[in-house]
Amino acid sequence: MALPASAGAFVYWTNFNSSAIGRADLDGTGVNQDFTNGSSTGAVSVAVDAAHVYWANAVTNAIGRANLDGSEPRQVFIGGASEPEAVAVDGAHIYWANFKAKSIGRANLDGSNPEQGFISVAHSPAGVAVDGAHIYWTDYEGDSIGRANLDGTGVEQEFIAPVEPPEALAVDSGHLYWVNAGKATIARANLGGGDVEQNFISPSSYPSGLAVDSGHVYWSLLFTGAIARASLDGSGIEESFVTGASSPTGVAVDSLHREHATTSVSVTCAAAKLVLPGSTSCTAVVANSAGSASAPTGTVAFSSNGAGTFGPTTSCSLVASGAGAACQLTYTPGAIGNQAISAAYGGDLTHGSSNGGTALLVKPSNVFALAKPKLDRRRGTATLTVTVPGSGRLVLKGSGVKRQTKRAKRSGKVSLAIRPQRKTSKKLKSTGSAKVWVKVTYIPTGGDPWTRTMKVLLRLRLSGSSASA
Repeated sequence: MALPASAGAFVYWTNFNSSAIGRADLDGTGVNQDFTNGSSTGAVSVAVDAAHVYWANAVTNAIGRANLDGSEPRQVFIGGASEPEAVAVDGAHIYWANFKAKSIGRANLDGSNPEQGFISVAHSPAGVAVDGAHIYWTDYEGDSIGRANLDGTGVEQEFIAPVEPPEALAVDSGHLYWVNAGKATIARANLGGGDVEQNFISPSSYPSGLAVDSGHVYWSLLFTGAIARASLDGSGIEESFVTGASSPTGVAVDSLHREHATTSVSVTCAAAKLVLPGSTSCTAVVANSAGSASAPTGTVAFSSNGAGTFGPTTSCSLVASGAGAACQLTYTPGAIGNQAISAAYGGDLTHGSSNGGTALLVKPSNVFALAKPKLDRRRGTATLTVTVPGSGRLVLKGSGVKRQTKRAKRSGKVSLAIRPQRKTSKKLKSTGSAKVWVKVTYIPTGGDPWTRTMKVLLRLRLSGSSASA
């Protein structure tokens, strides 16, 4: 992702043969080859956001992280990678290229919920980049550049193909840039995958890492120990922009003072109260609070603090609506109680990240079934079997019958007795039958009551009547 340069902007690189990440000011001064003072040997790629520096280590199979001032380096911030050759970051996630496992990995910014197989790659991913709408990767053995939506859907394994075996990758608001390993050049194409320029920049030495900001393209020169740069149009090449690095492989550029428009996220669900089993549609609206007249782009990631699933995926792509944008998912809760539905917007090149949420009350199902009453003609009573979906209380009452309350401990069948009151009994003894209306109410634990009414014809075998009467 390309970011605007400012007085607080820096360029970073991985010193493969030493134990540090290097850093310099964007004018090439203030070089510090031991900026992190503690990343392990084997770091091959670097990325940076507003709070941290990240690196991929193909030797330890881990993603490392340090604070933006270089302090508190963590060698294994995310473990379990498979020869990670590249790392990228946006406002919501960290991404890395698992060269050996043929996949793109992803985790939350705090390192939680790592998904080593987030996206399957056809052959061997060697570079990864992300913007407000897509994840991009280079497939070294597949001679192609792939692309997918930020939620991992819409995979295009050959978004740009064929190309020379591609390695490092970078993206800005207009172009994709990549290193052609076969030609030792830097290539570029527009974001639609067209206008491919295989020899956009031709360095004098092998380029390894690649980065871009609003003014320059940067690359690391593995064999000369330098960081180079050129203007965005490929002119003004400076191959000794920064020198003295130790086999630099990865390079990144960012600003400590991002000028992003402030955004806000509001979330509404079609139903604020839901009864199981059921689903509701939840909509996230990302609005500009200040600083931009353009609509936010990218995706919104939904989550819940309770059991349930979002569909068709956990994130959706924003669709512009005036100066704002919105998208919608379906949520199906799996447990009762109060749930917090959250939506996280990761930002884009001109819009900052933001979060929002709403409350959803999920109640248990109160739907129950009534079987045909089983008559006891000897006593003039009946047994009514009720099938309930869970624990709760059952109440049977009605005109001419005795009230009964019974507790259901779990889902299943509960038997209720329909017993006549005195007046109904007299009629039964007189005529042998009596019609009553029975009301059955089920109150599920933590839920709302539901009542069903049915007509029951009680019968009593009178003295001297036949067995079939």
